[in-house]
Amino acid sequence: MNRETCLYQGHLAHFTHRADVKDAWEKRWQSADLKQMYRWADSGALGVYRRSFLKYLPRDELIVEAGCGTGRYVRALIGYDYKVVGIEWEYQIIRRAKQVWPSAPLICGDVRHFPLPDKSVAAVISLGVIEHFEEPWQVLQDTVRILQPGGFLYLVVPYVNRLRRLQIARGKYPERTSGAGIYQYLLSDSEICSALQMMGFVVKTSFSTSAFAGLNDEFPRIGNFIKKLPHAHRLINGLNKLRLLGPLFGHVVHYIAEKRLS
Repeated sequence: MNRETCLYQGHLAHFTHRADVKDAWEKRWQSADLKQMYRWADSGALGVYRRSFLKYLPRDELIVEAGCGTGRYVRALIGYDYKVVGIEWEYQIIRRAKQVWPSAPLICGDVRHFPLPDKSVAAVISLGVIEHFEEPWQVLQDTVRILQPGGFLYLVVPYVNRLRRLQIARGKYPERTSGAGIYQYLLSDSEICSALQMMGFVVKTSFSTSAFAGLNDEFPRIGNFIKKLPHAHRLINGLNKLRLLGPLFGHVVHYIAEKRLS
């Protein structure tokens, strides 16, 4: 995906095409190999999320993945005996998923308006969703409504790591006055923490991953060199999982936050 990184209305953002419309996601998922994804899920693989999912997600209570796409993490978590439902607004991917996985607990719905009662959910997983909307934090308002007091939010978003902060200070990124073609915002750590606190969450822990993705964004020549190395796939996966490099190069940050009891 060719994309440009720019400053827009005081935020860092990636521009390619608008991602807050359904057509964009329908095209993205058309080529997804669902059988392969579900084989991966059935193996118990949870990627970079495994350690924190198994530590923080509650057993025997309802968990919702907001913006679940193909539902591969829903399926993987079910394999660990979690009670999980996926919400996805792109109907065609749900239709395709149920052709391969007829019993899939996937619901067509908008993460800004969950088809669920107040305080009915013990945890909400949001993996790279809110940054695609013009007002990212408004997207989480309904998450607050459906979460029980003491419930968990597992939030993953692209963020402004140390390298990106340095690049901003150096004036590397051009400024845009139009939001046409915006794909996603890259959010700052201070903005994320402040927003979660204002919504009534207490951050339990946070960490950043996807160091290769962040490095490749800023230095594509280095990224292309790594891609040509022997066993590049394993190396890239290792870099992306390595939390040690996250603060410097990590493309995304993970927040595990608990909704206050009152």
